[in-house]
Amino acid sequence: MLVNLLPCKFTLLDKEGKEVISLSRSENPPRVVDIGRREGGVYNFGGVEVEVSRLSFQEVKGIPEESLERSYIVTREVAQALPDRCDLYFPDKALEDKEGNIIGFRALARL
Repeated sequence: MLVNLLPCKFTLLDKEGKEVISLSRSENPPRVVDIGRREGGVYNFGGVEVEVSRLSFQEVKGIPEESLERSYIVTREVAQALPDRCDLYFPDKALEDKEGNIIGFRALARL
């Protein structure tokens, strides 16, 4: 069973752009709530100095326990914070309309 834990509707499209799965948004999506920041330094990009921080994700709130019966669609940030979970997937291969709005995805990805 596929469960949408995104804060928005999830639509999976086939190769022709036809909707094959449509899941309503989650009312209480999981969130990464604790991001540990470590100093990364200042880097020079074409003569412009930019401060770059290194991030490490530490805690996710509102995520169900790992499941063998369910697969969860989450944000990439949540999946990155929990790389050892085998039940987490995130949207991949976005399909856009002529105005550049995402209308669906052609795939799911996992870490």
